[in-house]
Amino acid sequence: MILAHYQISYEEYGISVIEALVLAKVIVVAEKLQLGRGFEDKRLIVPTVYKAFLFSVCAGLFNVMESLIGSFIYGKGPLEAVGNLLSQFNYELLAGGLVVFFAFIPFFAIRELTPVLGEGTLFKLFFQSRSAVEPGAHEPQIRWDSADSLDK
Repeated sequence: MILAHYQISYEEYGISVIEALVLAKVIVVAEKLQLGRGFEDKRLIVPTVYKAFLFSVCAGLFNVMESLIGSFIYGKGPLEAVGNLLSQFNYELLAGGLVVFFAFIPFFAIRELTPVLGEGTLFKLFFQSRSAVEPGAHEPQIRWDSADSLDK
């Protein structure tokens, strides 16, 4: 009501929420297709950055498809839709891709930590009081020895 009072359109907020929900669905489908698998035995940074990059590419492809479908909805032909897409490619699009990439890093970092720490440990650490979490109950068994060098 406040936005309408000042004649500020709030339509874009609703569209953004719908886009976020569809993007979440794209991520779920990509995970079900097991994209990003194969680096589970590497250091946690490797699968984290790999998945963040791979899913950022998926999000970019989703945006391209969204733009093409939007062009078709507004009655543009295929060549005009592609021309419209190419005209939108600028530094703003690149910056948006970088924001998505860096937003995915903590998301996948936490997802990769779950199997290492044990199922439910992160939930307990974040949502239970510190006294309720037993120290050492789910300590990960990580060995740091000389054979575990950074050049793997």
